[in-house]
Amino acid sequence: MTLQLEADQATLRRDLAARCPDYPRPPKVKAQLLDYQMMALFLLARDQNRPGARILEIGTGHGSSGWLLSRAAPLARITSLTTSVAERGIAERLWRKGGCRNIVVRVESSWDVLARDTDAWDLIFIDGDHNRIARDLPWFNRLREGGLLLCHDYSPQDSRSPSGIVFAELNAMAERLGRPFDVRVIDEGKVGMVGFYCGPGETVDSPPQPAQAATTRPLSSGAGLVLRREEPQTRQRALASRLGVSVSDDWTLLWPRTLFVAEGAIVPWDLVGAGLELLARWDLAAPLAPDAKLAQDLGTPDDRDRTRALVGDLRMPTYAPDLLFVRDSDAGRACLERWRIECDGSDERLAFQRALSAVKPRFCALPRIWLAAQAERDAIDRRSGARSRP
Repeated sequence: MTLQLEADQATLRRDLAARCPDYPRPPKVKAQLLDYQMMALFLLARDQNRPGARILEIGTGHGSSGWLLSRAAPLARITSLTTSVAERGIAERLWRKGGCRNIVVRVESSWDVLARDTDAWDLIFIDGDHNRIARDLPWFNRLREGGLLLCHDYSPQDSRSPSGIVFAELNAMAERLGRPFDVRVIDEGKVGMVGFYCGPGETVDSPPQPAQAATTRPLSSGAGLVLRREEPQTRQRALASRLGVSVSDDWTLLWPRTLFVAEGAIVPWDLVGAGLELLARWDLAAPLAPDAKLAQDLGTPDDRDRTRALVGDLRMPTYAPDLLFVRDSDAGRACLERWRIECDGSDERLAFQRALSAVKPRFCALPRIWLAAQAERDAIDRRSGARSRP
């Protein structure tokens, strides 16, 4: 069943209520889903009400969505995953009270289960750890043909209830699959839930790739690029590398590891994986400025005075935040926020220098060659190799 609805909440409730007149009144417990989203979940799960059908819920919460799944598909077998023993207890009490006999809860992370799970599923509902949704999306590969992967919290940063990582990762998945969402329910506050039905032989790990990216090594999950301006070629290459992509000029951290790319900056694709891996130890990483200018050579006199007050001597190299790797850590977030404040009418490099001095994150300085074109880096490699030969 395809479901494409975009309207205000009242209209969505009326539309969905008309489609499922048998919708039960959910229990009065804390729920993560809005009422019209619960209706949509019931409607979609009802299609799986048959013996032998299997439903997986990632993110048990207080059990309200599991209760609804059990009501919608009493003939199916339902498994709910949580990492919280307390959640399991709350949910199991609710389900016992409601007579939900076809649902069980397991206290395990979804990716641990995925690593050893070989079963086929008919419906997988994802409402777990938003920051790690990239690790849940491969569950798509466990769907039977025609099965549905349904995801909650598809909401951009400017929505009423933002969930930027989920929004970006699901958009990236749509581009990898090369098709739009089969399920898309969005309210007037840009809060949504979306889903894909699994086509014949379709997997999320085998999307059609651009020819130029055929040899690209897939990068690790939970990472993405934030572009200052839309750049189609960079977006295409990032998606081919299985990285999330977003466009923003406010330096918002959308992934546990994020690469910020300035307009016109050259992305060294062969080094991006290494840069992201550096964030396992460092809060930020950026290359030295390619023009080799010192801090004393940049900005206005006021810029230099402000910088000198924080760093002292301006006879120091500067960094180019045109290519900035940032970990989602206290120091990483604080440094981005301070940089944003310091950039108000100031030279960006000096502003970045002041942010580093004020926050003192664990910062890794990268060689300036990271900002060079591939041909230039290849030439340097050849010259270095020639010098090293006897």
